[in-house]
Amino acid sequence: MFTNIKLRHLRNHEFYTFSYNLCKVVEDHDPVKLQIEAPYQQFKQTQTVLSAIYKPEKGSEITALLQKKDEKRDNSITGITHYVTAFTYHYDEEKRSAANTLKHHLDSYGSGIARLNYSAETGVLTDIIEKWKHTEKYVNAVNVLGIQNWIDVLENENIDFDNTFLSRVKESSEASELKVKEIRDELVVKQQTLLDHISAFVTIKGKDDYEALIKMINKLFDHYNKLLSSRKHTSDDNENTDTENINNQESNVIEDIKIENLN
Repeated sequence: MFTNIKLRHLRNHEFYTFSYNLCKVVEDHDPVKLQIEAPYQQFKQTQTVLSAIYKPEKGSEITALLQKKDEKRDNSITGITHYVTAFTYHYDEEKRSAANTLKHHLDSYGSGIARLNYSAETGVLTDIIEKWKHTEKYVNAVNVLGIQNWIDVLENENIDFDNTFLSRVKESSEASELKVKEIRDELVVKQQTLLDHISAFVTIKGKDDYEALIKMINKLFDHYNKLLSSRKHTSDDNENTDTENINNQESNVIEDIKIENLN
């Protein structure tokens, strides 16, 4: 019923956004009506503890730098989006067609990419850049509009942001490493309990009332599976020994279930 994921392979900041979005997905589907309010609240209470530990400190120097770097990539993706949209009205058919190809792809991620949370935006931009640089129809469209350099700039800004983000994660996690591990283990157990309740009610009452929730959870699971899969093919896992040490200490209890983010 639910797609599986190896939760222990998620980095701490990824696990944080993962658990936050699971709460959001369940909340959006009315847990009271679905009779899963009790396990949902137990999960949410523990997630709130993780949130209190893991949210960025506003006074952090790294956080201030991170905000500036986020603004730079926001400006780039916003500028590219406006530029592409403008060319959908171009008199030249080839340029208009290329712009429509790129706009349709951007629209598939929803409006307001620059307003996504940090991890979600990093993932979306990485996906866009990957496709626009390696999928033939998008490569051709980018060449027609002459925005290759802009895409390169966005890629560099996104990588720079993510490296800074990981530095902030390291800064915040060093002081609370053991506590985060304990909460992660607890959240994994409570998440399993929540999903078991959903499965049980599907068996008892049928799938109709739960189908939308199950579909959204699996969509988020798929998002994180893509993230983990893409990491296997990069040097990402070797970028920071300290980050890896944190991951190695994380729970092996489960390699099931999972969720993450938006469109």
